[in-house]
Amino acid sequence: MPSPSARTLVSTGRHFLGLIPGVQSAGACEPDLGARIRAERIAVLFANTGAALTGNLLVAVLALVVAFPLMPASLLVSWFAVFMLIALVRGWMAWRYNRWSGDRRPSADVWVRALFFVLAFQSVWWGVFCVLLIHYANPFQAVFAPFIIGGMVAAAVATLGSVRSAYLAFTLPMAVSLVGVLIWQGDHDALFMAGFSIAFEITMIVTVWQVSAIVSRNIELRIQNEHLAGSLAATNEELSEVNRDLAREIEERKRAEARSDFLATHDVLTGLPNRRTQSDRFAQAAARVSRSGGLVAILFVDLDRFKQVNDALGHAAGDRLLCLVSERLRHALRGGDSVCRHGGDEFLVLVGEAADRATIVQVAERILEAVCAPIDLDGQLVQIGCSIGISLYPDDDDAFERLVVHADQALYRAKGQGGYAYRFFAPEPILSTGFGLAAGGGETVV
Repeated sequence: MPSPSARTLVSTGRHFLGLIPGVQSAGACEPDLGARIRAERIAVLFANTGAALTGNLLVAVLALVVAFPLMPASLLVSWFAVFMLIALVRGWMAWRYNRWSGDRRPSADVWVRALFFVLAFQSVWWGVFCVLLIHYANPFQAVFAPFIIGGMVAAAVATLGSVRSAYLAFTLPMAVSLVGVLIWQGDHDALFMAGFSIAFEITMIVTVWQVSAIVSRNIELRIQNEHLAGSLAATNEELSEVNRDLAREIEERKRAEARSDFLATHDVLTGLPNRRTQSDRFAQAAARVSRSGGLVAILFVDLDRFKQVNDALGHAAGDRLLCLVSERLRHALRGGDSVCRHGGDEFLVLVGEAADRATIVQVAERILEAVCAPIDLDGQLVQIGCSIGISLYPDDDDAFERLVVHADQALYRAKGQGGYAYRFFAPEPILSTGFGLAAGGGETVV
């Protein structure tokens, strides 16, 4: 069964494939993409209001300078006052649009309709100015009117080009007014200028259609990039979580493997090496002794009075006692020696590369002293002892298992002497008492 992190990794991979163009299904596309693009186009339109109004105001001031000697002052002041009122309304709309939050702001269509009427009225007002200029000026001065309209139409491409309807609302009324008054004049030059104005307006409308398409495509790409960036960020977070899960699983697996390896070579209760590990260590020690000389000893240690303590205080106390004895055995050994738990209350001590029997006797006596000392077992002092059987490599045998059997036989004889003693293996049992060498048998007993 797949692990949770593996299932998450598969899910994340499918999610990542969904981000690739052509792989993403139609249902995965953002449902309101068209509405967002339209809202962004309108936002661009209002963002350009300041530049548009500044251009309109400069042209209006220039127009006043040109028309002041030609037209009545009251008429010019009235036109300029209405022009400023329209500009203020348009500026106020842009300010309100930018001030309102997304939740409180009316829909984009509401803003476009309101701006459409303002732009159309502003365009009509520019048309009125051109009609008045042509009416009061001479034919040479009247040429200034088409230049005003042409400049306004061309400049509006940059400020109103993101929304086609806004551009048409601003340019068509003034263009129609200009063309109409030129046609009404009827002379050849006026008709030529009217045709030129129509061609110019059509060219600007085609340009705005292309500009609007480019703006829409740019906005769409930006929105898709934002969506892709957000999706990739979410995917990266999911992948990071998967990596963390995998790292945790790997760490847990390493700990489990280490625990399994430890249990394969050590005793669960005491943490001591097991018999198999001790056999490997014996083989290494025996190989060194074979090259350099000396002895390797197997000490079979059996605890005395352990059963009584275990029966009296319970198995938990008995297990605790075995752990404490294991610690004492470790500290009683030399640096290169080792101890393993053989089973129950029995231990196997490996004394490697001993120079002679006296060295092995010193280790055995330290073990007896360490085990026989009183032990504080959860606030209660108990005292046990141990018996030790000793076999030697290469004197007694060269195989680990047979040496263990010989040490067990020597242990049995040490217990037969009353316990709390150590005894070396001898092929033929020879009875002796006290300390020292057994008569004729080469056995040392205590």
